[in-house]
Amino acid sequence: MKKHAYLIIAHNNWKILERLLILLDDNRNDIYLHIDRKSDLINFSNNVHNANLSVFHEIDVRWGDVSQIQVELLLFNAAYCKGSYSYYHLISGSDLPIKDQDEIHAFFDGHYPAEFIGFSLGMTCDNRINKIHIFPRYQRIKNRCANRVLHLLRFFCIFLQNILNYNHYELNDKLIMGPNWVSVTDKAVGLILSKKSIIMKQY
Repeated sequence: MKKHAYLIIAHNNWKILERLLILLDDNRNDIYLHIDRKSDLINFSNNVHNANLSVFHEIDVRWGDVSQIQVELLLFNAAYCKGSYSYYHLISGSDLPIKDQDEIHAFFDGHYPAEFIGFSLGMTCDNRINKIHIFPRYQRIKNRCANRVLHLLRFFCIFLQNILNYNHYELNDKLIMGPNWVSVTDKAVGLILSKKSIIMKQY
């Protein structure tokens, strides 16, 4: 039996997450769930009976921060070390499948070993991508005064890089933008994990 690994990154919407886990609860699946370290686990109940469920609560995940990549690598590594899966599905805790497990497994069996990765062509290398951004962990803080100070510091940092003509990427670097949610094979996950140090250095 070809098994699938579902890698879920969650931080709220517990009712949706509970529904998601019920819909994925199948003996052909293993579930690897990371709940943001900042989140309150009191509202989370485990209703998984058929799939193997592993729960992580290690990383304080911040929007636009490298911690998002850290949690993805953590889940990929946990699943990859446990066993060889035909597919690894990286999804959020707010996602819900629109097909049942029989249809999902039949689809991926019929398309194996295709990798399902979304991307956009024609991406421009603008300041969002080509400059170093300071304090990314604090993009969404509630203190208005601190927010203004950080905004000014970030603006000055980008301004200085533009004056110095600093570019994070070379002109010949090929950049492709897309969502982080994917369905990929064991081979792809092995490649991703073999590049872990390069990925962390880059981002």
